[in-house]
Formats: sequence, structure tokens, C-alpha cells
Amino acid sequence: MEYFNTYKSPLGTIYLLSDEESLTGLYFQSQIKEQSLLNEQFIESNSYKNSNNKVIIKPHISKNFTNQTSQNTTKKVLQNQVKEKIQNDSTIEAMHNRNNVKALQNFSIFENTKMWLDIYFDNQIPPFTPPLKATGSSFALSVWEILLKIPYGKSSTYGAIAKIIATQRGLKKMSAQAVGGAVGANPIAIIIPCHRVIGSNGTLTGYAGGLDIKKKLLEIEGFKL
Repeated sequence: MEYFNTYKSPLGTIYLLSDEESLTGLYFQSQIKEQSLLNEQFIESNSYKNSNNKVIIKPHISKNFTNQTSQNTTKKVLQNQVKEKIQNDSTIEAMHNRNNVKALQNFSIFENTKMWLDIYFDNQIPPFTPPLKATGSSFALSVWEILLKIPYGKSSTYGAIAKIIATQRGLKKMSAQAVGGAVGANPIAIIIPCHRVIGSNGTLTGYAGGLDIKKKLLEIEGFKL
């Protein structure tokens, strides 16, 4: 069973999903309305081509990406969070109508995630990461693990990530397009920083939440566009 909650960010409403213990989804409102992300992920993000150019579909699995919070780290916490009045708009209805998803809950994982977002949108580096649990193909999970290693304020390219995956899998090369599909299917925006992946020529390329949001996220981190 999944539960959802919302966070009012400077870039618009963010929707949070959780299984009670870990964060399983973080989406901008535009993603929900434009991509119908409440459905299955695109086949491109859950497949790859072998040496015979045959498309291999990988089954979905879940993996925890958990960093323990340091007890000795001083965290700037904005304590102006109050219970939000949620309008019954089409996005909320979509959440309610999703199979196995229950309405707003105030689990500690949501509070921790909101604390992380408070710090992030205050132009600071959050000193902890809430427990994350992403579900996807083994290929997608390997890409998302690489995304987590891209430092705050830095970037990588689809081609660079493809080279890392190829090395990990003992392949001569990996399609940057396949990497792009996995990056675009990232279920936990911002925290798994898919916005830090840009084109080889320095262009922003695509972003599930919209290029304007991608640009603003990079600007928050002081990235020179």
C-alpha cells in the first residue's frame, strides 16, 4: 500500500509517495498531469538491446537507497510547516484513484522529506537523505544509483553515464538513449538528481517536470548555465 502527501515548493506543488517507511515517489504536479506517471513506466526505460539488437525487457524490482542521518549534524529546519488545506483538484483525484494508494498521511518519512526540501530550497545542501525505495528494472536502478553520486552543483551527461554502465556490465558500449529513458523514468525527483544530467553539448535536454523546472533546480545549486 502506498500513501501520498504534498509539499508546497517555490516551483509548485510536489507530490510525495511512501510505503510508510521509505519515500517511493517525488513528483512535480506537471509530471502527474502531463505524463500520467501513475501508470506503468515506459517500456524504453525498462529494456535494453543485446548484441543481436534484440530488445530485452527487464522485470521491475525495488531497491532501497538509504543514507543514515548523522546525529551530530546541525540541520537548519524551517518550522513554519502547518497542515495544508488541499483542494480537490484533478491531480488530487488522480492520486485518490490510483490503485493501492491512500490519501494524505503524516508519516515521519513525509516530515523528513519536507525537512530535506526546506533545506534544499533554502539554497543549502541537506546533510541527510531520507530513506528511499525506488522500483524499476535492474538497468534503471543502476542508472539511478549513478545519479545519486552526482554532487550538488555539478552535472553529468547521458553519454558519461552510459560509459559507466557499459563498464559495469562488461559491454563495449551502452546506448545513451537507453540511459535517457531510465533517467526520465526516475520516480524520486530532486533527491535522486536526474536534473543534473545534461546533453553532451551542454544543453539542458529533456526533463519530466519541464525544462523550466530543471533550469531553476540547477540555478538553486549555483550551476552555471
